[in-house]
Amino acid sequence: MNILSPSGEKKGDKLESAANSGGLYIFNISVGTPAPQIVTGVLDITLSFVWPQCEPCDPCLPPPAPTFLLHSSLRRQTCQSVLNQTCAADATATCGYIVNYADVTNTTGYLANDTSTFGPSAAPGVVFGCNVTSYGDLSGASGAFGRGALSLVSQLQLSWFSYFFGVGRFRQRQPLAVRR
Repeated sequence: MNILSPSGEKKGDKLESAANSGGLYIFNISVGTPAPQIVTGVLDITLSFVWPQCEPCDPCLPPPAPTFLLHSSLRRQTCQSVLNQTCAADATATCGYIVNYADVTNTTGYLANDTSTFGPSAAPGVVFGCNVTSYGDLSGASGAFGRGALSLVSQLQLSWFSYFFGVGRFRQRQPLAVRR
């Protein structure tokens, strides 16, 4: 997968995102088949995976960004299938998660997988957390993108990943560059 360089020199897929929203960097990806939906998330370098806010989500912080409507292509995952470990007495149970941030923002949900798309490129079976309850301010995003073992970069086995963090131009779109 090749993404355009900031100067536009190379042809390929391109991702863009709002550069900055109150100190948080926001990304957009598309998830699901056959009709992908845009999912907006905050870059969180402390998080191990991606989590969008899924519907139904109650109670949930009301994001300006749309929530992810579950597709028939979405598959709930067990901890054994994703993490190679059992999280519950029932090894066939859906793998749940809880994320708590220092500012009291929190989310709970379950791990699932679906196809993610980046421009014309599709990546089937991407694991993400499907958020079903949350509280807190994510500056309009409906989820978060982490950098751990279940991050997009790790799951897509990218050889490099870069993002230009612009200075002084809040909400201006910036290119995200990745290469497989």
